[in-house]
Amino acid sequence: MNRIHVLTIAILLFFVVTTASAQNRHFGLPLPVTIDGKYGFMDANCRIVIPAQYIKAFDFSEGLPQ
Repeated sequence: MNRIHVLTIAILLFFVVTTASAQNRHFGLPLPVTIDGKYGFMDANCRIVIPAQYIKAFDFSEGLPQ
């Protein structure tokens, strides 16, 4: 992969992480992310815990989706 592709992926990942972090008000709960127009969730370590496969997603409350 050339440098432009790596830089583009890094920038996109940065925006996904910062957007998801800004939307989540409860640290430790899964963070919603959007990948290719689909929603999924990642943990605080930026690991995908629910794959991006849904057309809508909401924040978690008490460990469960709202």
